[in-house]
Amino acid sequence: MDYAKIESAVDNAANDNGAFLVELELKPNNIIVAYVDSDKGLSIDQIKMINRQIESDLDRDVEDFNLTVSSPDLNRPLKIWRQYKKKYWSRFKSKIQRPPRRRNVGESGDGLFGSKHTE
Repeated sequence: MDYAKIESAVDNAANDNGAFLVELELKPNNIIVAYVDSDKGLSIDQIKMINRQIESDLDRDVEDFNLTVSSPDLNRPLKIWRQYKKKYWSRFKSKIQRPPRRRNVGESGDGLFGSKHTE
């Protein structure tokens, strides 16, 4: 099977369903594994629609194949910038928008270096 044709079909199907292609594996015996993701997370319905669109773009009569479309699980390394952005940007953004935490100094004057004592 032609890798470029498969990649184009997967990329188009992912984009049409609000997702993006993370990784594409073409294994022996025409086993295709496509990992897709979305900035807001993928639903099962989105994955099914992507799978159906890819199958309609590729012709089983010309060459048979086995297609699996999945979102990357937690054990898979991050591959592209959009995954890093999705995973870490919201945490980073919330930290820079939150005011810094202040250490609460008690009524007795206890601070970072202990109590104030007057003798």
